[in-house]
Amino acid sequence: MKKTRTAILILIPAAFAALIALFASGLGRNPQELPSVTTGKPLPAFDLPALDDSRRYTNADLPQGTPYLINVWGSWCPACHEEHPYLTALAAQIPVIGLNWPADNKNEIADATAMLAKNGNPYRLNLRDPDGSLITDLGVYGAPETYLIGRDGTIRYRHAGALTPQIWQEHFQPRLKNP
Repeated sequence: MKKTRTAILILIPAAFAALIALFASGLGRNPQELPSVTTGKPLPAFDLPALDDSRRYTNADLPQGTPYLINVWGSWCPACHEEHPYLTALAAQIPVIGLNWPADNKNEIADATAMLAKNGNPYRLNLRDPDGSLITDLGVYGAPETYLIGRDGTIRYRHAGALTPQIWQEHFQPRLKNP
């Protein structure tokens, strides 16, 4: 009985200290900088339909030998609407490929097409991921997410959340120097 009580008196403070250490390790982390297991790896292979027609596209249809962005978005996503004007302006500087995520929106094709017609279309190519295959392979947490793809076809950087001029300058532009 005495040994059990002693063990409990040692284990409780040890477990509490471990829990505090676990919580402390997460403090100060930026939730926008979620880890990505795909950074430094080639863009996963895909075969997806376009948003606005029935043609299918693969990696071979993406820009070759030049950096570009892949932007995961949905018409249902408020932050996607927020970043849309900046993406439209940015498309003059770098090719932007859209990856539309229907999520649970059964009207996503019509809603997404209407959004682009109203607000402009920044996407050189706009893919639709109806079953979430590429979204899963990329490890997407939520929309919007933007990936910088280097000249060699590898994922150079991933940003979760709305893309802004400040984020572009601080995180994307430095990586474009050695794409």
